[in-house]
Amino acid sequence: MVRWAGVPWSGGPVVGRSGGRAVRWSGGPVVGRSGGRQDRAGRLRHSEGMGMEEMDHLARGAVAARLPAQDLGRARRFYSEKLGLEPVDERPGGLLYRCGGVEFVLFQSAGVSPGTFTQMAWQVDDIEGVVAVLRRRGVVFEVVDLPGLRTGEDGIAEVEGHYPSKGARGERAAWFRDSEGNLLGVGEPVPL
Repeated sequence: MVRWAGVPWSGGPVVGRSGGRAVRWSGGPVVGRSGGRQDRAGRLRHSEGMGMEEMDHLARGAVAARLPAQDLGRARRFYSEKLGLEPVDERPGGLLYRCGGVEFVLFQSAGVSPGTFTQMAWQVDDIEGVVAVLRRRGVVFEVVDLPGLRTGEDGIAEVEGHYPSKGARGERAAWFRDSEGNLLGVGEPVPL
């Protein structure tokens, strides 16, 4: 038997990882080290009374990004003045935004974003137009110069490959940081 992430592994499709732990689903029990309870046969259970057929709740749920802000007022001004976005709702310590039917939240945080990866991105139909408008508003785009990924003079990179379900052969993308150091992107799929 193979061990994967410290778990005895007998094969089967990998569904994902939970806290660095392997999880698989093959119509049988869920196998992993997630701190869940095991039944008498040693099979891991997600939670009391919850079977795998109930685990599709996440697949049906809406996804929303959470972005930290050390200074919520400063972040609100950036998103309004630079990106043209206004919160649709607010509460102490948080601002809720809605774009294209999807939500994201800026929340008051003592922590600092590492800004070393794209934390959120918008898919747009006209990346050149979006980049031009954002630049006029004072947004500074990142210069990327990595093997296989470089931004051009216009600040836009040609990204090879794309998700097949999107019906595209690649993506054109550009990245910028918000006032809190969060790395954000805009991308436009390149049709097949």
